[in-house]
Amino acid sequence: MLKDSTNGIDNNVRKATISGSILYMICFIVLLLWILTSPLFPSYYQSSYAETPLCIDFIPSNITVRLTCGSAMLTDLYDAINKYETAAVSEGLVRESGNGIWLLKSNLVVGHNSSLTINSSDTSWLRIYSDGKQVYTIKAYGNMTIDGVKITSWNPEEKDYQNEINGKLPPRPFIVVKKEGTGTTNVTNSELAYLGYGAIQGHGLSYYSGNGSIVRGNNIHHLEMGFYSDGVENILIEDNNVHHNKAYGLDPHSGTRNMVIRNNVVNDNGHIGIICSGKCRNIIVQQNEVYDNAGTAIALSNDMRNSTVKGNYIHDSETGIGIAKSHNNQIYDNRISSSDYGIKIIGGSSNNYVRDNTFEGIKDYAVLVRGISVLNNTFENNSIDNSSKAVRLFDNIDSVFINNKASAGREYFVHSNSTLNFEKTFFPIKLTVISDKSTDNMIRIIGSGKIIVKDGTGNFTDFDTDVSPFSARIYDETHSIISSNSTFSNLR
Repeated sequence: MLKDSTNGIDNNVRKATISGSILYMICFIVLLLWILTSPLFPSYYQSSYAETPLCIDFIPSNITVRLTCGSAMLTDLYDAINKYETAAVSEGLVRESGNGIWLLKSNLVVGHNSSLTINSSDTSWLRIYSDGKQVYTIKAYGNMTIDGVKITSWNPEEKDYQNEINGKLPPRPFIVVKKEGTGTTNVTNSELAYLGYGAIQGHGLSYYSGNGSIVRGNNIHHLEMGFYSDGVENILIEDNNVHHNKAYGLDPHSGTRNMVIRNNVVNDNGHIGIICSGKCRNIIVQQNEVYDNAGTAIALSNDMRNSTVKGNYIHDSETGIGIAKSHNNQIYDNRISSSDYGIKIIGGSSNNYVRDNTFEGIKDYAVLVRGISVLNNTFENNSIDNSSKAVRLFDNIDSVFINNKASAGREYFVHSNSTLNFEKTFFPIKLTVISDKSTDNMIRIIGSGKIIVKDGTGNFTDFDTDVSPFSARIYDETHSIISSNSTFSNLR
């Protein structure tokens, strides 16, 4: 009996072991099926082209095609993803015609160890699906080259770009170089249009990495912003036409460094033409033509330092150049014409050097300086022609004017307890200084030779400013100043 009982126990243990094994296998199979079908784990396909592995995976949950290794063009992606049997994958990139027109109806991610080239060898126009609701994006972590092509949003039902709706941008596709990226994204000789809508990182063409990238020779229009960057360096932006974007034209931002912006035409944007804001350093803005933007043509903002704005042609703008909360910048050899204001310096900006610029046909003030905390800004050898007013100081005592020349706009306005400081200045024709009723408006002239001053009461004073400075408090009156050895020195 004891033996039989033992056999029964052995049989039960054996059965339990078999049942446990079966249950384990079932659980393993269920887990495997979940892994293979879960949106957390992508489907995977790998192929090889010209001895270079090309790795593609597809994430069904958010309709994303990822290039994770190797170098590819759109044709390579198309051939690879069409090996999937699911319609969702095969419809992600559609060849719409034999002349290089594609429709991208998925997100496209360029991984760290990969390189995507979109160029004229197999592409003329990449349309990114847009219905004003679903947003598909191109995100670069590795290297990407866009050359000689057109990339836009596309609404197949409307057979048109995704345009504004009631004056507002609907959700639209965009291109972004991700912060975690390690490669470059070069965009050259291409047209980028009707992309972006103002979401975070969704401005149209945005760089959060991509140091050393080049944006050259493009037609960039009808984006939310023509260009945006954050925390990048050594990017070259040149020879582009940037126009009719919803907000800014070019907006390097937030710690962008060592950037060159040159030979671009920036016009008809919905706000500022070119702006760098937020701790920008060593930015060169050179030889651009900027006009007809809704705001300032070129703006230096929020702690922009050690940068240069030179040789630009600015016209038909609200303000030619604006400097706010920015320091130690050089502004020279620019031509600013037919604008409301030439240059404004406000918001605690200091130690900026403005020299050898030409202001022509300025409607209001060629130079406006506002704020008691705006310190030690120097204006030297600037030419003010055919402008209604030359300079206005408002609540400012520390700006210095050195030998600037004004042919028609000869009126300097001193308001709200300001001090107008002239140094080393020759007054070949009469210069007029007009004061408001503030009690502490001042004129100081140093090292400017012999002058004749006519004060508000009609009295004349001859003064040698090389011997000692001329200083006068002016209140609700007009002073006239001219150099004694001027051809037109007879104020009397």
